[in-house]
Amino acid sequence: MIQNLKSKGELVPAGIVVKLLMEAMKNSTNKKFLIDGFPRNMENLAAAQKIMKLEPDFVLFLECSQEVMIERILGRKQGRVDDNSETIKRRIEVYCESTLPVISYYRSKGMVEMINGEKPVEEVFDAVEAAFSKLKFGISGKNSQEF
Repeated sequence: MIQNLKSKGELVPAGIVVKLLMEAMKNSTNKKFLIDGFPRNMENLAAAQKIMKLEPDFVLFLECSQEVMIERILGRKQGRVDDNSETIKRRIEVYCESTLPVISYYRSKGMVEMINGEKPVEEVFDAVEAAFSKLKFGISGKNSQEF
């Protein structure tokens, strides 16, 4: 089912995503997690807050034009079923409709770290690394939770 949704450029339902994330976190020896691409919509956000009781330390947002996104996705040559122009354009539409409101929510809370994703890969990497280096985690950071 997940593969079918991905091939159409659609999002996996929040309940499934939350269940998979919680299971992976429970089975990990780590206590801190980098979660890429979650929450992708307001439903995911509500589920994360209600069920998982998670609040991120910050949200990393790579700002990039649609043209550059399409070029980079097509250029990654991973052989993914969803790496074609039609599906990519649909994924970008879904992203604008579903994910940008989540970014706006976190931006209103002052939690978004913006990075220009159109710069050369090395510069983007350095900016991401700098964003993470700002974090100062103690033994039990503000968002620690046992899973």
